[in-house]
Amino acid sequence: MKRIKTNLKKAKNKFKLLNYSNDLPEFYAMGLPNISFFGNKQVQIEGVVGIMEYDENFIKVSVKKGYITFLGSDFKVTNFTKSQITVLGKINSTEFCF
Repeated sequence: MKRIKTNLKKAKNKFKLLNYSNDLPEFYAMGLPNISFFGNKQVQIEGVVGIMEYDENFIKVSVKKGYITFLGSDFKVTNFTKSQITVLGKINSTEFCF
C-alpha cells in the first residue's frame, strides 16, 4: 500500500510540473529572452547570459541563442543579476542577432 501511495505522489508531482510548463509563455521554452522597453529610456531583459561589451553609448548583451545590441547615450546598468539586466539611458536603436 505504501508503494502505491509513493507512486501516486510521484505521478501527481510530474503532472504539476507539466501543468506549470504549459502555463509558461512559449518563448521561455524556446530559450528566447523576454525584453521590456519603457519608452526609449529603459530596457529590462530576462534570459541574459552576460554582458559582452559596454560603454555609455553602446551595450551588447549575450543571451542563450545569440546577442542583443543597444545603441544610444548615457547608458547605465542599474540592475544585473544571474539572468536579468536593466539598462537606463536614451535608446536610439536595438539589434537582435539570434
